[in-house]
Amino acid sequence: MEPIAPDAVLAGVWLKLAHAHDVLTLLDSEISRVLSAGGRSEPRDNHDGSFSALYAPPEQPYPEMGLMLGDFAHCARSALDNLITVLVLRNGQEPIRDNAFPIYDDPDKWADSVAKRYSKNRGPLAHVSQAAYDTIESLQPFHDAPAGDPEDNLLAVLARVNNADKHAMLLTAAVTSAPVDQEVLRVEPETAEVEIIWTRPPLEPLVFGSEQTRYRFVSAMPSQWVVLINWPLVVHFTDHLGRTVPSPNLGDIYNAVGRTIDACLD
Repeated sequence: MEPIAPDAVLAGVWLKLAHAHDVLTLLDSEISRVLSAGGRSEPRDNHDGSFSALYAPPEQPYPEMGLMLGDFAHCARSALDNLITVLVLRNGQEPIRDNAFPIYDDPDKWADSVAKRYSKNRGPLAHVSQAAYDTIESLQPFHDAPAGDPEDNLLAVLARVNNADKHAMLLTAAVTSAPVDQEVLRVEPETAEVEIIWTRPPLEPLVFGSEQTRYRFVSAMPSQWVVLINWPLVVHFTDHLGRTVPSPNLGDIYNAVGRTIDACLD
C-alpha cells in the first residue's frame, strides 16, 4: 500500500476550507436577501399620542439556513482535524485513530485530554512534533482568559456550532435588532417632525407583528403622513441550549480557521 503523501492530505484541507467559504457565501447571500427585503406596515395608534411600527417583513429566515451553517461548520472543523494528519505525516509518523485538532476553553480539560496523553503517544496530538504541539497549545481558547471569555473564542464557537449541529439539533435562524441606534430616515410631509421614544432592545428575536419602534410627532400631526425608520437587523443562529451566534461572526470564524492552519504549517 502506498504511503499517504502529506501534500495530498493538505490539498484536501484547503479544499474543505474553500468549500466552507462557498457555503458561507451562499448563506450570506440568503441572509442579505432576507434582511434587504425591508418591510412596510400600517402604524399602530397607541391612543396616547404615540404610534408603533410593527415588524412585518415579506421575507424571514428559514430552516435551510441552519443546514447551511452546519455544512459550513463541518467543513471548517474537519479541515482542522485533517490538518493534524498532515502534521503527523510531516513528522515522519503514522496517523492514529485518536488524531484530531483539539479545541478547549478549559486548561484542565486540555491537560487531561491532550497533554497527559501526548507524552504516551496517545490522544489527539499523538505523533505530531513538539513544535506543532506547542503551536496548537498556544492557539487554544483558554488562553483568551482573563482578557476575554474563552467561550467566545472563534475556534470555541466553531466547535460548539459543529457539535450542536451533529449531535443535538439544526441551529435555528431568527432576525434580531442589531446593536445600532435606529433613526428616522424620512417623514412626509417634510414639514412634520418625528422623534423615536422607544425601540426594542438589540439581539431579541423579532416575531412577525411585534412592536419594533414607538414614535411620536414633535410638531403638529398632519392628516396624512408617512414615516420611514431605519431598522438595523442581523440574523442570529441559536442552538439547543440557547447559545447564539450572530451571522456577521461567521466570516471571522472562517478567517480564524485559515490563520490557525497557516500558523500550524509554519
